[in-house]
Amino acid sequence: MLKRLSFIFVYCLLICSINAQTQSKQSDYCKSVVSPKYDEKIIKTTAVLFFPPEGEAMNEPNHASVFFYKSGCNNKDYFAMAEFSQTKDWDFVNNLATSNSKPNQPTMVQLEFKGKLSMSFIRSFGQYAWLRAEITVNKINSAKVVEYSLPDFDVKAPMIEAGEFVVNFNANFMISFYGRGLSKIQLEDILTSNSKITINKQKISKKEFFNYSENDRGGTIGVRIRNVKKNNNAWRIQGEITHILKDKPPIIRKYDNKYLVDSNNSIRLIYSKIE
Repeated sequence: MLKRLSFIFVYCLLICSINAQTQSKQSDYCKSVVSPKYDEKIIKTTAVLFFPPEGEAMNEPNHASVFFYKSGCNNKDYFAMAEFSQTKDWDFVNNLATSNSKPNQPTMVQLEFKGKLSMSFIRSFGQYAWLRAEITVNKINSAKVVEYSLPDFDVKAPMIEAGEFVVNFNANFMISFYGRGLSKIQLEDILTSNSKITINKQKISKKEFFNYSENDRGGTIGVRIRNVKKNNNAWRIQGEITHILKDKPPIIRKYDNKYLVDSNNSIRLIYSKIE
């Protein structure tokens, strides 16, 4: 009898545990889409899907994309590209929007759904990479056409703007290794006594770096970004820098840079590693 009770108890614990794991909590869309803890996680939420007017020019990516948004956080920091390749529900949602569309007007469909949220601190998703988040929908629980406030394409998007500022600064800093990019005054501002610069694992001094930055080596310089991470006011950017000279094979080096950026967009270099 005891063995049977023990079996039932363990069985109940197992089933309860499985049920608890499969019942995901409803997430607030506005909080989830800007929180790194939800990156690459499955969320269950409610948001409005924007369908552009039929025939909208594709050279205007803002208006020619299907994306999620909500009125409570209505700027591009919170817009998320909608990806439906992992669900069979797209035809239903698309037909719902099409059958309720009006000439020269967008259509809004409110969805309650589950999907995988992917995000970045720079523009990375959508045609022409104009947004910083994407949701791959895998299940739709409900859908209805709604009258809703339009997405605000013009209001400031602080996260995207901050990312663009740091990325552009990083590109100019990398180009400075080849004699162009930031001015000496700008370099003096970002290089502190604690800044560390290494090239091929060899530490170089501030004076040696200025020698690099004052010697224009000619050719074409390309800076590519592979990864951007942010933790509070610390930004880490990784990628490659390419130096192309005429009639010579390109020289490609990997870089790993970390900066501190304050609220006034003042930047300090923590380290720069080039290999």
